[in-house]
Amino acid sequence: MKNIKKDIQRYKSLIGDNSEFKFKNYFKIFNPRLIPNVLYRSAYYFNKKGLRRFSKIFSFINVVVFNVEIATECEIKGGLFMPHTFGIVIGAARIGENFTVYQNVTIGAKNLDMHYDRKNRPVIEDNVVISTGAVVIGAIILKNGSKVAANAVVIKDVEANELVGGMPAKRLKLN
Repeated sequence: MKNIKKDIQRYKSLIGDNSEFKFKNYFKIFNPRLIPNVLYRSAYYFNKKGLRRFSKIFSFINVVVFNVEIATECEIKGGLFMPHTFGIVIGAARIGENFTVYQNVTIGAKNLDMHYDRKNRPVIEDNVVISTGAVVIGAIILKNGSKVAANAVVIKDVEANELVGGMPAKRLKLN
């Protein structure tokens, strides 16, 4: 519940609503930008409790309805925001707070990893933005505040507050 509340609060602030959080704000989950979060968080919760069948059901609904596939083993802290929920695949080792991911992004292992080995997957720290069509693969770290440009292919660590883009991704200068 704590992370769902953070997701809702972040969504509220992004749309310009900085009012105090109240119980009625939970009704904001009935939004295509937040329902996938609730489905993922439910799947993650059931997976942690050892209820894999329930976990897979929530994950399956997310894939079928929103075309969002998030590994039930991947821990994502609060503040997750998906402006457009289409074609997102997340199989990171873990993801920090206030993560923004756009459509058609793939995050995961570099090689086939059907058993979800965390040491083969990216770690994404706090306040990271991954733009449309980007691919982030392998045992790499995207550090705090880093940004990945559209259609970038990231195969190496990204430093804090750095913008990367291209294939393979390289540091871009900000104007």
